[in-house]
Amino acid sequence: MLAQMSRIHRCGCSGRTGEPELVEKPLGEYAHSATLPPSARVDQIMADIFDILPILDNLAAAGRIARKQWLVTSQEVREAASALRRLSIKVSSLDALPQTLSGGTQQKLLIARWLDLAPKILVLEEPTRGVDIATKRDIYQIIRAVAAAGTIVVWWSTEFSELAEICDHVITFDLQGEVSGRLDGAEISEVAMARATGMAA
Repeated sequence: MLAQMSRIHRCGCSGRTGEPELVEKPLGEYAHSATLPPSARVDQIMADIFDILPILDNLAAAGRIARKQWLVTSQEVREAASALRRLSIKVSSLDALPQTLSGGTQQKLLIARWLDLAPKILVLEEPTRGVDIATKRDIYQIIRAVAAAGTIVVWWSTEFSELAEICDHVITFDLQGEVSGRLDGAEISEVAMARATGMAA
């Protein structure tokens, strides 16, 4: 479904910061600022984490490509260190390899890479799957801050409890993959989502 979003002309979504925003043109026109970190499974994380490059290069990769900048600068080092502190990512050194980090910390590292671009739209697919509770809470806090700063956040998850906690608006899909409803604000609950998706007992 997420792969088809480039063809959607109206998309209502937001963080816990206000009313839904309507995108009046294809999301493809926002391609420079729409990002899609992978599901939080170790094999997929490593497919997008550059395991032979140091943490600094992993953090700066998206920004370097966007700015067509290839050489390390002192400002980049300062910004990377600041990002690690802001996202509570503890590393021994910016020169260390990402394999020295846990799977959950690698996921936060990958999110930090995309946040360097200050995207208008951030698309997340199962961003907390497979991580421990503490890391999950860290990711929630990070994404809430991103939404508060004005980024539209699209959060795809199969965890009803997670959606109930993090989302202002939820679009549900039935067992055939068809849109089955929309829940807003106080309507959002695990029970309501289970009913809307056809998964209620």
